[in-house]
Formats: sequence, structure tokens, C-alpha cells
Amino acid sequence: MLDFLSHYSAQIIAACALAFTGWSAYAQRKHNVLSVQPYLTTFTYNNKESGRGYLKVELLNNGLGPAYINKFEIYLNKELCEFEKAVEHATKGIKAKYQKTSLDVGYAMAAGEKQSLFSINFPCETDEEMEAVEKQLNELDVSIGYQCAYGKVKNMDTFKKG
Repeated sequence: MLDFLSHYSAQIIAACALAFTGWSAYAQRKHNVLSVQPYLTTFTYNNKESGRGYLKVELLNNGLGPAYINKFEIYLNKELCEFEKAVEHATKGIKAKYQKTSLDVGYAMAAGEKQSLFSINFPCETDEEMEAVEKQLNELDVSIGYQCAYGKVKNMDTFKKG
């Protein structure tokens, strides 16, 4: 047995080194992919003061790498709709000023970047009026397909689970 080990020790060491190198390269690539992973999420902000209400939905990239947008869709009650129809629905029955953003396919959203998807400024005297507009806004959902720099495809949507 010792004779076998002494004769083939260089080959055994070389095979072990090759296996370790392969595993190390695999682990490094996995780490590299994770280190540039985007993570898209939404944040809703609301405010009521001086007879005005303000609602804003922001898209944030809380990941470490850019998100390359493949798809940007708006849904009203789980049905695909045009952005203009979504705006009309969210501002139904109120005289509102609004701002909207639509992300084009191919847009690269940098790590740490935030975009205002939708904001509404409207007359609002009571909490009930604010809640009514929030309820209309909550009937809208956003679905965004994106990928990281390594081409891994992901989807972010605001559909409620359950």
C-alpha cells in the first residue's frame, strides 16, 4: 500500500488540486452572481395636510446590481390594462393632478435607484376620502420582469397572495 501511495502521490495530489480548483471556481461564480443581484420592491407613501392628499408609489432597487427591465405591466383587478386606464381608475371621482412613469423594456435600473411609478395630488379633507383613494389605488397591481447582469430572469409583482 505504501508503495502504491509513494508511486502515485503526485497524481493523487494533482487530482485533489484539480477538484478543489473546480469547486473554488464554482463557488466564486455563485458569489459573483449573488453580488450583482438586483431586488425590486415597491413602497407606498401617503400624506394628508392643508386640505390636500398625496399618494405616491415608488419602485426601489434594493439589490446590489442593476435590474434590466424586460416587462412592465399594469393590472386592474388582475386584468392587464393600459396605464391611462389605471390612472383614470385610481383618480375616479376626484379632481386630481397625477404623475406617472412607465419603465421601457431595456431600461437599466441601477442599484439603490428609486423611481416614482405613480403619484396623485388631490383635494382631501377627511381620512375617509384618503382611504377611498387608497382603496382605488390598491386595486392596481404592477408586474415587472427583469434580469441581472448575469442574465438570471426574475419577476416582481404586487399581487396580493391568498
